[in-house]
Parts: sequence; C-alpha cells; structure tokens
Amino acid sequence: IRVNLREMLISQNDQEMKAYVERIDELSGTLSSNLTSFEKTIHSKEIRDKYDEIIKDLKKYNSDIDNIEQLFLDKKFDEGKNLLYGEAETYVTKIKDNMDFIVEAKTTQAKDKANQNSSSASSAIMVMIVIIAISIIISIILGFWISGVITKPLKKVVEMINEMKSGILTKRLNINTNDEIGDIAKAMDEMADNLRDNVVNNMKKISEGDLNIS
Repeated sequence: IRVNLREMLISQNDQEMKAYVERIDELSGTLSSNLTSFEKTIHSKEIRDKYDEIIKDLKKYNSDIDNIEQLFLDKKFDEGKNLLYGEAETYVTKIKDNMDFIVEAKTTQAKDKANQNSSSASSAIMVMIVIIAISIIISIILGFWISGVITKPLKKVVEMINEMKSGILTKRLNINTNDEIGDIAKAMDEMADNLRDNVVNNMKKISEGDLNIS
C-alpha cells in the first residue's frame, strides 16, 4: 500500500494516480479479509490484544490513506507527503511491530505444540515397546509351562514302559488330568495292574503244581 502511495507521489499523473488508488483499494480489501480469517485462529489473550491493536491502528491508517489519496488527486502533494511520512508512517510502524509479535508468538506456539506431540508420540512408542516385551515374556513362560505339562507326563510313560519291559510291574503313573495324557496314563496303570495280577496268579498256580498258565 505504501509503495503505491509513493508511486502516486512520484507519478503525479491523474490517470496513473487513479489506477494506483484502485490498486490500494484492492490491497486493503485483501488485507482486511486475511485479518478476518486470521482472527478465527486466535486462542491466546496476548495475541488477541495485539490483534485488536492492529485493527484499531489499521482503521486510523486507512483513514490517513483516504486523505493522502485525495490530497494527491487534488495536487496537494506536499501536504500528502507530510501525512504519508508522518502520522501514517507511525501507524504503519505500530502495525508492523504488532504483526511481528504475532508471527513470533504463533511460531513459538507451533514449536511447543510440535514438541508436545513428539513427546506424546515417544510415550506412546515406549508403552507399545513395554507391552510387546511383556507379551513376549508371557509367551515364553507359557511355552515352557505347556512344554512341561506335556513333556513330564510323557517321560513318566516312557520310563514305565521301559520298566515293564524289564519285568518291573510296580510303577504307576497316577496322572489324573482330564486330557489325552491322563487317558494314556490311566490305560498304562490298568495294563500294569492286569499284567501284575496275571503274573501273580500264574506264579501261585505254579507253586501249587498247576502248570496250566493262562
């Protein structure tokens, strides 16, 4: 906007100055629209206060712009120049300083938000790692436990069969679980009982002189 006002002062041509006025009006409308959109993003009091100061100074600056344009169009270039580089320049400086403050504050807020998100993400990753580690440990423990539940009874079955092959019929598994291992153990114990009974009966018959062994 200031550039176009300066161009008006340099040109001092009626047609060109009117073109610059139209350009200034267009830029002022764009600035106003952008500020209205930006207002919706304000969430802190300090930025709200600076924004309100900008709006207040901008109204005064726009009034000065209208006066400067009219003075230039009326060929009162010295008066317009004094206003342009005097009061109007003061408002421009104040508006710029407040805008710089808002930009810096917004940048700081964005960095803080990014750091917060990064911290949250790191915490979430750490929780996931801990959960995975615990799951692995539990899986290993369950694996050993299940292996023990199956392997130990099977070892007892093998040991009993080996003893039975050697003629030892006194060993019993005594496994009372309600599963396939328990069924095998019961069958082995019953078989050992039957074999023992048959051997005892046959030995008794032999001792009595009965050689009809079943």
